Amino acid sequence: KVPFRKPFPGLMGDLDRLEKEVLRTVIAETGEAPEWLEHFADAGQPLDLWQVGHYDAETGIEFVGRPDAVLPLDDGSCGVIDNKSAKFKGEDDPFWPAYPTQVNGYAFLLQRQEEEYSVSRGAIVYFEVQSDLHGDSLLKIVTRSGIRPEFRVKAVEVEINPEEIIPPLLKQAREIFDLEAPPKGRSGCEDCELVASLMDLYRAAEVADQLANSWKHKDRVKLRRVLDYHLHRRVSRAAWEAPRQGADDQRNGRRQGIDPEGMLAVWDWTDK
Repeated sequence: KVPFRKPFPGLMGDLDRLEKEVLRTVIAETGEAPEWLEHFADAGQPLDLWQVGHYDAETGIEFVGRPDAVLPLDDGSCGVIDNKSAKFKGEDDPFWPAYPTQVNGYAFLLQRQEEEYSVSRGAIVYFEVQSDLHGDSLLKIVTRSGIRPEFRVKAVEVEINPEEIIPPLLKQAREIFDLEAPPKGRSGCEDCELVASLMDLYRAAEVADQLANSWKHKDRVKLRRVLDYHLHRRVSRAAWEAPRQGADDQRNGRRQGIDPEGMLAVWDWTDK
């Protein structure tokens, strides 16, 4: 497994299929998009597009995406939707900057398919489970076989401008791939600390192996110093992390201003 990759929970996969099927069924049965999809009132049945890809010759990158829905519109263009099984937090959402880019990435790919789909509209559609229920409101969702939670849906329109957004990102991705080593991490980057700690452990194990197979006193003294250095670094990191754990727990495990899920997002590019 790639380090720090988290498995996609089965429940999220079920919600993903349900969200797509709801949209498809409503349009098929009523001939109209749901009221909560106001930006796509003229949308037709979602196109049968599961995955789209494009080879960018300039950067040598194979760019692939899987849009949740591509909807034909009355003017002959298409709209692109990406679903999120989450509450809409607006600008407070640390992941928000990536979402419009994601939709524009789909638009970039669609416009480079053999049929050259023209994309004029985009949206992030949030499916928010209503969990703040009490008393009678809570009892209403209880059924004979379980519970039937209510979802509130909010569609947030995204400006479509893929030709300005995506090519620079592909070039930056190429630059990252061609680097001999990752850029220095920003202050507070949890993934950077995890990688550094992992590398210290690897080097400590490597040196310990050399020490176990070395018989010369001079070499053993040198290796012992190197081993102590890496072990001390790991202990120092653990001691530095401990006082911050309580504050991190109060923020539900997320440090302010830092996305603990993505290392790319916290690399320091200020000197680039």
